[in-house]
Amino acid sequence: MSETVLASPRKSDLLEIVKTLSDVTRKLSEITRDLTTQAGESPSAVEALASWQLSMLLDLHIAHLPLAIARVEAQASRHLSMLHHQQEREEARRKLRKDILVELSRRGRAFPLELAAAILTFVEDIQPVLMELEKEGLIRIRRVAGTEVIELTPRGRDAARRLNGL
Repeated sequence: MSETVLASPRKSDLLEIVKTLSDVTRKLSEITRDLTTQAGESPSAVEALASWQLSMLLDLHIAHLPLAIARVEAQASRHLSMLHHQQEREEARRKLRKDILVELSRRGRAFPLELAAAILTFVEDIQPVLMELEKEGLIRIRRVAGTEVIELTPRGRDAARRLNGL
């Protein structure tokens, strides 16, 4: 794949190219029809006109082909890059889930700050994962003396054991 980075093709640009090619094709058909009428029913004249029309259409399409290929390559590259980043984020989220469950199984319960420090991350990074784990019934978040305490549920302990390979 080419390393050339192009601006994202706008849908309006692509539609304009398609419309232009369609208009040119239609006009060529009209010209061919008119010339065929003028040439009479001569098979060689009709064949020459058809060949000329095909040649013109191919030239038009070939002229736009490098741009179209570059745009498709750029779009494919962007999609692959987005997919790669999405996979990296998903892998990081899975690791964070595992680390949280394993650390809670080791500690029993923890404050969010303790848990974040133990797995070498920030409280803000673990909050969405904690909410997800709580919704899944793997952890329980309780308020004790005005602060949150996180602990595993029985399902969470089972999940942590499976992640630890026990």
